[in-house]
Amino acid sequence: MNTKRKRLAAILVALVLGVLMAGHVSASPDQPVTIATATKLNGAFFTSQWGDNTSDTEVRLLVNGYPTVVYTSQNTTAFNPTVVANVEEKAIGEDKLFTIH
Repeated sequence: MNTKRKRLAAILVALVLGVLMAGHVSASPDQPVTIATATKLNGAFFTSQWGDNTSDTEVRLLVNGYPTVVYTSQNTTAFNPTVVANVEEKAIGEDKLFTIH
């Protein structure tokens, strides 16, 4: 196959994959997100210490990818607005209960 045909085939594959993925990546709070992969999972979602594969890494990043609390530029902590919609704080005696949405 010549270079032009290889390049055209690669572009077509990329376009087809892009169209397929675009229809399946949308999410809303009312609908669960379903992700499919052809690579068999090892189940190493917590740590890669005992080995993992690409699918395990993707699940781990999806589940643990964004922290709920982050450091600010003033070296203080704050709730991460990327993943936290709101926080409810409730005093229980001397303790506090935080409900994070």
